[in-house]
Amino acid sequence: MYPLNRNRRLRVNETLRGLIRETVITPNDFLVPLFVIEGQNKKEEIQSMPNYFKMSIDVLLKEVETLYSLGLKSVLLFAQVNQELKDCLLYTSPSPRDS
Repeated sequence: MYPLNRNRRLRVNETLRGLIRETVITPNDFLVPLFVIEGQNKKEEIQSMPNYFKMSIDVLLKEVETLYSLGLKSVLLFAQVNQELKDCLLYTSPSPRDS
């Protein structure tokens, strides 16, 4: 029968087990996408993404505090640009600095 003896030297202590461990996922590995809109006290559901919301800054800050208390420390912000500010090819948006 093969193998006659099972070498377990790589599992002797926690330090060696940590070195050969393949995958460990922790809350620090996650990025949470958050969607920002203008206004105060607004929270609108995104129709194409169930259970995801566009939030105003004040609501967003509360959401970030909740995420941080859960151990999720990284967020990715997406801002909604008003349609009238976009050009027809969606290449650029005018900025107050442009005028």
